[in-house]
Amino acid sequence: MMENASNNKFLELVLTTNTTLQFHPRFANIVKFRTLHHSMEDGLLKLAIRVEQMFDDLSQLTNEIVREATLEKLMKMLIEHYAIMNQMMNVAIQSMHNQLGQLIIDVNEYKIQRLNRPITES
Repeated sequence: MMENASNNKFLELVLTTNTTLQFHPRFANIVKFRTLHHSMEDGLLKLAIRVEQMFDDLSQLTNEIVREATLEKLMKMLIEHYAIMNQMMNVAIQSMHNQLGQLIIDVNEYKIQRLNRPITES
């Protein structure tokens, strides 16, 4: 714990907190600190570039996942609608078949009635 506190104080001495990484004025002329400063800048720049690349990759991956999920959802919905339409068509075909059967019965009864009707001579 004390070591972390001393490291924090050391960092506070070396760097000021600004939007850009800068030397503390007390350490501007020390070569080791300038070297450390440049290597930290390089590291932060590389890190920022990598973060941006990872963000782009994540964004692309997220878009692909959303697209796949949407496509999967659409396919499920189409399958469900197909099943419902198939059931409705089966009911409609069964109803038409029943009506056709009843029509055939009615036509046959009409023919029988016509045949059983006495012929009247005119």
